[in-house]
Amino acid sequence: CSSDLSFVDANRALVNSLAERLYLVDVGKMAIAEEISLRSGLRSFAPLPTGGFFSVHNQNSCDTILTWLV
Repeated sequence: CSSDLSFVDANRALVNSLAERLYLVDVGKMAIAEEISLRSGLRSFAPLPTGGFFSVHNQNSCDTILTWLV
């Protein structure tokens, strides 16, 4: 993954795991608030200027782009 951490806002961050899972972390509590992506093959993710973020997954030699609201 090109990035392992990306802040959503002042209180939340997206974190990539070694198992290609994407988690929303409550920064104040330093705890996982939610597992965002259950899809395997996570290649990268980045925040969107309008809020939320996108993720890129690769399965069977095909890239899929997903958009998320958080």
